[in-house]
Amino acid sequence: MRSSPFISVIVPVYKVEKYLNQCVDSILNQSFTNFELILVDDGSPDNCPQMCDEYSEKDVRVKVIHKENGGLSGARNAGIDFAVGKYTIFCDSDDYYCEKDYFAHLYAILKDRDVDMVFCRYNMLKNGNLTADKPFDLSQMKTLRDDSLINYLSRNDRIDSSAWSKCIRTEFILENKLYFTQGMFSEDVEWMCRCLQYIKTADFLPDIAYCYRKRQGSITATINRKNVEDLFFSVETYADKIRQSDLQEQRKKACLNFISYQYFIILGLVVRSLNNSDKSEMLKRLKKYKWLCKYVESPKNKIAGFVVRLFGIRIGSFVFATYIKRKYRESTNNF
Repeated sequence: MRSSPFISVIVPVYKVEKYLNQCVDSILNQSFTNFELILVDDGSPDNCPQMCDEYSEKDVRVKVIHKENGGLSGARNAGIDFAVGKYTIFCDSDDYYCEKDYFAHLYAILKDRDVDMVFCRYNMLKNGNLTADKPFDLSQMKTLRDDSLINYLSRNDRIDSSAWSKCIRTEFILENKLYFTQGMFSEDVEWMCRCLQYIKTADFLPDIAYCYRKRQGSITATINRKNVEDLFFSVETYADKIRQSDLQEQRKKACLNFISYQYFIILGLVVRSLNNSDKSEMLKRLKKYKWLCKYVESPKNKIAGFVVRLFGIRIGSFVFATYIKRKYRESTNNF
């Protein structure tokens, strides 16, 4: 029987031999050492499987799972089932930690307070340059916990769907069956829709330690109907369910504000990625959820909601498509 570390770090590995050493080394070099590192080789066709095994031979904290390729969600789920740490952290294998005391600072929060989730900050690494995420009013954040924290994050456009920007109590994942849905794009969005409904206790770590590597082509112009349908799945599955639930009112607003952001993104993607017949069908389906505009809490969502209420679904979708296109150009021009 394996000993129970405080943290389980789950790293899905697939075709990242160029980045894997930096990722794994940044974890193994953490000043806090009571963790296990679970490398999930998702049937990678390059040298990654051998690299994973070499790490496990050198460091007893490294555990390796070799499995057939099944995608990011399946690899994360395999790691969840294997993990024995009190807390779970997800790290993508082309990313890394730039702060060696990151785990230590998490432990400082969690050793005295057994929370469901810690929300964390991150850097974006693009073209060799590090850019920190949006600034926080840390003077306010120091006093916020649980519902008040989640409400603040939602109202200020600060709830990021990425699993790697969270530290989650492992039993919280298992109790609420918070596995990742396989075979879909935007799996983190759907996962976060579920998490937000169940979180009872939450905290915030102001450190900026995680480095998200934004590679050229990671935002792609080849978005197709499946991308749109998978993102819309979260809206169709959870919007009405949450609105009609007995969740505390402020939590309900936080959840619906998060979903409304996805709704506005879908409106923009429809124009960019679908043919005329598919576009018309999707706009009809989206019209059923126009009521989400009543639940906008954050600055961006309030603007987007105003546009939809004033001009309607169709014109709103063109406005958002133009915005997404501009952001895409900015992203690609910086490489």
